[in-house]
Order: sequence, then C-alpha cells, then structure tokens
Amino acid sequence: MIALILVFVAALLKTLQLFYEDSEQMQFEATLERLDRSINSLVAEHVAKGDLQGLAAYRHTNPMQLLGSENHNYLGEFSQGAQTIAPASWYFNRTYRQLSYQLRDASSAKQGGGQTGEISFKLRLKYQDNNHNERYDRGVDHVSGLALEPVYPYQWLAP
Repeated sequence: MIALILVFVAALLKTLQLFYEDSEQMQFEATLERLDRSINSLVAEHVAKGDLQGLAAYRHTNPMQLLGSENHNYLGEFSQGAQTIAPASWYFNRTYRQLSYQLRDASSAKQGGGQTGEISFKLRLKYQDNNHNERYDRGVDHVSGLALEPVYPYQWLAP
C-alpha cells in the first residue's frame, strides 16, 4: 500500500514539474507578446507623426520601459556581473544593452550561443543601409521600423 502511494506521489510530482515548466514558457512568451505590442504601437505612433527617423533613439534602450505596466518578474537594470539573477526573471543588461531572461532550468531551452541558461534580446532598428557600411547613419539610411530580436537563436524544448 505504501509503495502504491509513493508511486502515485512520484507521478503527481512529475506532472506538477511539467506543468511548472509549461507555465514558465507561457509567461515568457506572454511577456514577449506584450513587448511586441508596445513596440508596434511606438512604431505606429512614429509613422503617424511622419517621424520614422525618431525610432533611432530607442535602439539601445531598455524595452521594458515601453510597457505601460510593470512585469511581475522584471528585476531592473544591472551591469554585467553586478547582480545574481533569480531564475525565471527578466533583467536589462546595461553593459550589453540587452534584455535577458534567466531560465529556471538551463536545459529547458536550446540556444545558439551566449550565456547558458539565459535568452537575450535587443531592440534593433530596421533600416535600409543606403551607404552599405552596416550601421545606421542618420540622414543617409531610411528607417522602416523597430523590433525586439533574439541575440542568438533559441528554442524551447518539450518537457
């Protein structure tokens, strides 16, 4: 009887762990969706004003500042190595100008580079590089938008 109860408890704990991992991914994706909506609203505002060039001012900023409300698991801005980051938390890395997410479990996502257990994003200015120098030049290059993009490709793994 005790063995049966232990098997049941083990199965329940495994199910709860899978639910917890799915919950983390859903919260992560929900935050990205909120950020994308905020960025799209900002771009639309600049389009309406006829000031797409003005989007260049946002390219190195913290995307979390664009949200209208606080994110419950956003810890703030830190310099590289200055803070221990809690699992399942967002923070802005001032050194690299990146918004990063610290995974609860490093094995829950596969990434193409960067720090293990972390997924990072940058606000990237979308523009036509008219002088082909691979950087934005005000007055030369044509701005078409702004987007939050992963620094390295990543993929959540099925639990």
